[in-house]
Amino acid sequence: MIALLLVMALQQPAAPPQLPPLPAARTDTSPFRRLALSTPTLLREGSGRPGPTYWQQRADYTIAVSLDTATHTIAGRETIRYTNRSPDTLRYLWLQLDQNLFRDDSRGALLNPPDARFAARGFHGGFVLDRVESVRPSGRQTVRRSLKTIEDGTVLRVELDRPLPPRGVASLEIGYSFQVPEHGADRMGREQFPEGWLYEIAQWYPRLAVYDDVRGWNTEQYLGQGEFYLEYGDIDFAITVPRGFIVAATGRLTNPLQVLTAQQRERLARALHSD
Repeated sequence: MIALLLVMALQQPAAPPQLPPLPAARTDTSPFRRLALSTPTLLREGSGRPGPTYWQQRADYTIAVSLDTATHTIAGRETIRYTNRSPDTLRYLWLQLDQNLFRDDSRGALLNPPDARFAARGFHGGFVLDRVESVRPSGRQTVRRSLKTIEDGTVLRVELDRPLPPRGVASLEIGYSFQVPEHGADRMGREQFPEGWLYEIAQWYPRLAVYDDVRGWNTEQYLGQGEFYLEYGDIDFAITVPRGFIVAATGRLTNPLQVLTAQQRERLARALHSD
């Protein structure tokens, strides 16, 4: 009997480990309570404001596109000059391909009902990339090298042919096209009037995703109901449309004599000096 009791005692499960006590609940809910700020560094102050060593990347674009109204297609090419101002060496870049929202397998197509505000309503589109190349001067010549890419919905990873060190510059050349959807996501689409088609164009070129000191690469998918913040830089673009079209865009018009009538130039001059 004593041996049986001893065996039963040995088979008893061990007591569960004692968990540490939970921290005391915060009871101060006053709007005047002291804020819990992060530890300040040279990169960012405790409030999150930029510090003396804060950095931002830079992306400059040179773009030339044309609109084919017979097929409702925009096609062109762009050169991106990307300056790495971070302290990190980058071996790949991420680009945003927002037009891929209108593909059947996009996250937006899976989340939005076909007749929803941000849905394509049966339209099948997306970017078509003819080439993604690195561009590098070599003496009097320009060396182009095709780059490996990995597409994931509305973002594209571009593997660089050589690491991009801090303060380095990488140039990419991309050939692309896409068909303008009739019912886009609010800021994108076309509508037919008795006088012809009216196009509202947004997200019309592949653009660099942001690389920052908080999250690194920002690679969220585009779902239609929001925009992303972008890197700063200059955009030099040329748009070719059929005769009779008027292009409204931000920026500074450099060839008004070639594309505007005298009356239109006079109205534009008055608008530039108005409130």
